[in-house]
Amino acid sequence: MTRSSRRAFVAAAGGVLSAGCLAAPGRREPGDSEMEYPFEGPHPLGFEAVPDDVADPPSFQGERVYESDVARGIIDIVDRQSGWTTLVYGRSQDGYETPELRELSPDGEMVSSRTLDAVPSNRVWHLERPGERLVVGGQREQDDREASWFRGVDSEFAFDADWRTIYAGVTVDGDSLLGAGTLEGNSEELGAICHRIGPDGSITWEQTVEDTGPDTQFWSVTTTHEGVLAGGLNAGDVWLVSYADGEESWRRTITHGEEAYIVEHLAAGQTGTYAVAQTNQFATGNNHLLLLSLGREGSVEWARVFDPNFEEYTEGPMELYGRGIVDAGGPVLVGHTPDRVWLAATEPDGTMRWAGYYPESRGDRIIRSLGLATADGRLSLYGSTGTHQEETPWLAWLNP
Repeated sequence: MTRSSRRAFVAAAGGVLSAGCLAAPGRREPGDSEMEYPFEGPHPLGFEAVPDDVADPPSFQGERVYESDVARGIIDIVDRQSGWTTLVYGRSQDGYETPELRELSPDGEMVSSRTLDAVPSNRVWHLERPGERLVVGGQREQDDREASWFRGVDSEFAFDADWRTIYAGVTVDGDSLLGAGTLEGNSEELGAICHRIGPDGSITWEQTVEDTGPDTQFWSVTTTHEGVLAGGLNAGDVWLVSYADGEESWRRTITHGEEAYIVEHLAAGQTGTYAVAQTNQFATGNNHLLLLSLGREGSVEWARVFDPNFEEYTEGPMELYGRGIVDAGGPVLVGHTPDRVWLAATEPDGTMRWAGYYPESRGDRIIRSLGLATADGRLSLYGSTGTHQEETPWLAWLNP
């Protein structure tokens, strides 16, 4: 994919930023650096991954590193009354290891562990709790075709998508699952799809966006006060589609010049609806994150660009990948660079609360954050730590 201006998006988003946002702390004025903003109109609320004079993230209240006999990491987590349930994956030279469920106490101590050796495949990605059920999900492959699946843990719940449906984003709505993803197949079958999967494993509604080409995909989904919001990309543009009562209610494409983004994470809570888009550069380097506050029908209320390489010729990480967002008094984000966890939070109006890399890489110990969850008023970060050859599960938590 052609590399282009890292800030081209703001030419479109800047025009809808409210005047009250322009004075938010952390925003650089033209002339504050050697780079001028390459657009006309209102400036966004800052580019740096860690803006000047912003507070440090709160310290971890606790951190756990778990032993493992193979390279493993925590890939998903759900809250329960007595602690956490975590889904642990593993990779080896021979493929994917048998996944595990690990029960943890509130202070992160491992209480019990069990292998999931009766699931359709070892490629697991999701752990959800619709209603009273605990459900694990993943992907299976057959004759070069892939499909998503879900299975109940100690329950009869089972769902298998057809051989052209892959869910990239999954969430819970009451006792149902919401899955948003992509239709694979020939050119006539390509498109984006959103499903509600009921308590018995049946599809209660389906919405397909077809005739949009191979570059139209859903990557994320969340519930909102209006219904369901799915996000992804449409030919590289930021793309949002809202559903109410199983029907499409609005669709918005946000164009940003030549830059390409994927809406990988969505969050809706008491303070607003937020989207995190990742640059879609396919390992060409210099990746950054775009945080959007969404108003009515997907209008952009304000935007922040978190770029680890804001200055062209300074040392620092080139890649910043988003791994999750929650609404905890405003948007709270987690991501990672090649060797460090990155955290940031803003007020509902986009004013920075805190941001930073935490912790620093210590020798060969690399921490890869893979997700973010809320539990009992605190944030849980999870993933893996160690070397690329000797990963082991990692969990940390903090009060936002």
